[in-house]
Amino acid sequence: MMKFAIELPREDVRSEIKLNWRHKLGGTELGLLEELVTDYGAMLGGVPQRLKPVLGLMCGDHGIAKYGVSAFP
Repeated sequence: MMKFAIELPREDVRSEIKLNWRHKLGGTELGLLEELVTDYGAMLGGVPQRLKPVLGLMCGDHGIAKYGVSAFP
């Protein structure tokens, strides 16, 4: 049986990522997005040297098309 250990994210890495994030954004805070970025980076042990850009596109009409309001069914 293989043994493995799950380590908690390091707080020093988390703090460094948060400081760098705020420095690049000119002191602006982005709430939950900022927390997700710092958590992800801390889980990885730091920010990777190469990040792969990703685009997420989500759409929905929320039932409005049935009322004839939408230009596209």
